[in-house]
Amino acid sequence: MLAFHPTAWASSPAQACAGTFTIDGVQPGTTYNASAVTLVITGTGFTAGASVVLENFGGLNTTVVNGNLLNATLPAGVPPGSYTLRVINGDGTCQTASTQLAVTGPTATSAPAQTSTFTPSPTITPSPAPTGTPTGTPFVRPLIGVDAYSASATTITPGQDFDFAIALVNGGQVAATNIIAAFKAGDFTPRATGGERTTVSLAPGEKWSFSQPLTASTSLWGKATGTLELTASYTDVNGKSYTDTFTITFPLVLYYTATPTPTGTPTLLPRLIVTGYETGPDPIRTGGEFTLTLHVQNAGGSPAKTATLILGGGTAAGGVSGAGGQFDVFAPQEASNLQFLGDFAPGQSLTLARKIAVGGSALAGMYPLKLSFVYADERGNPLADDQVITLPVHAPPTLEIAFYEAPGPFTVGQEAALPLQVVNRGLNSVTLGNMRVTAAEGSAQFRDNVTLVGSLDAANFFTLDATIIPGKGGPLLLTVTVDYTDAFNQQQAITQMLNIEVKEPAVTPQANAGGNEAAAGGGANVFQRVWQVILGLLGIGS
Repeated sequence: MLAFHPTAWASSPAQACAGTFTIDGVQPGTTYNASAVTLVITGTGFTAGASVVLENFGGLNTTVVNGNLLNATLPAGVPPGSYTLRVINGDGTCQTASTQLAVTGPTATSAPAQTSTFTPSPTITPSPAPTGTPTGTPFVRPLIGVDAYSASATTITPGQDFDFAIALVNGGQVAATNIIAAFKAGDFTPRATGGERTTVSLAPGEKWSFSQPLTASTSLWGKATGTLELTASYTDVNGKSYTDTFTITFPLVLYYTATPTPTGTPTLLPRLIVTGYETGPDPIRTGGEFTLTLHVQNAGGSPAKTATLILGGGTAAGGVSGAGGQFDVFAPQEASNLQFLGDFAPGQSLTLARKIAVGGSALAGMYPLKLSFVYADERGNPLADDQVITLPVHAPPTLEIAFYEAPGPFTVGQEAALPLQVVNRGLNSVTLGNMRVTAAEGSAQFRDNVTLVGSLDAANFFTLDATIIPGKGGPLLLTVTVDYTDAFNQQQAITQMLNIEVKEPAVTPQANAGGNEAAAGGGANVFQRVWQVILGLLGIGS
């Protein structure tokens, strides 16, 4: 048999077959040779067909779990010592672990009464530890503890599947038998094994390594760490039961899922957003109604299930609630503030319309309207997106423009008064600009037809006494305009149309004029005759 030369083996063959993959660790680092042990090798770049070789011993039965994890079975009876572990990849390249694997035997770690092959006896009598054993509290019972653990993924994201490797060690002075390792579902859910792993026995100091597929819960979104609860149940050789519970913590990374590839893949979530909206008729007025049209799109990367819109906002965990919304300015009409939208595929859009009433006491201004979209992702986890749109509400003055007394009569070419007034019928005072009265071009002339109104309290009035000279007869349409500046500092006007009737002037025919002159002449002749008769009676004249 060739003598083993560690230096020659580690340098020459390793350099000849060195690959680009890596070995990050081997668990457990120390094992007991009384029974077979599963070694867990973590790293990157493992390929199908990879095998584990224990130098100066031989190849081990190897299982490729994934590109980051290998399981190798170390058989019982391996001679105690320190071994170099090598991995030969499927393409023939190899790498050597940076740490040595320590194999111990009964003569190295057990009490003097133990032999190289561990055989449980009905009664265990503790014996003094050897002189070279470190001082500490001796256990006369088996005591299972966690020696080491690791995950196949360097980062863990909610919803991610990964493999968890752990090594348990018997820290007591007697053997542990009928060992059951049970994983409790919580932040992490066990897969494939039903959440339990078992082994027959662990001698004192012996380690048991195994792996368990896990899935991180999606409820971990927003959390920095997740915990895994592991319960180890076992008995001693006398049948007495023991239970130990361990809590293992994993750091979490949000939004991105670690993969074996160099580039991380973002975690895809549904996301409902309002891409646009319109209102009509414009403008939105205090005390009026309008139709709100929304354009909604799933801008996320996965479907949104059973989506519901809540006008005014108001979401609740585990359900949908719209009773907490704000409706003092905007109130839904014809239906409740809940509207079922259905399922949204990624990129899908939907247009919907709702009729909304505006509160009569609302003042002019910009008002927010909260919109809540409640839905579930593909796993059934509830999600909610709250958004706000802003709507302008206009409150124009409530004015009455009319004649304060009966006008007229109106005759073509003759002056007439226009007794106009404006009354504030609103609940609040208003500030008005100019008040003017006009008519179609060429139909009339005006004088004193423009005046500044100013502040006008509720129920008060202001008069405009203009003068009109109609230019033609028949119906004449007057336009009365009152200017004001709205709450958005924009010039606005309120217009009222008034009708008046204009008469043509009376016309005297020329024939009548001649007849009148004749009548006037006839009247003069009669007077002369009467005067002559009087003179004759008096004896004057001829």
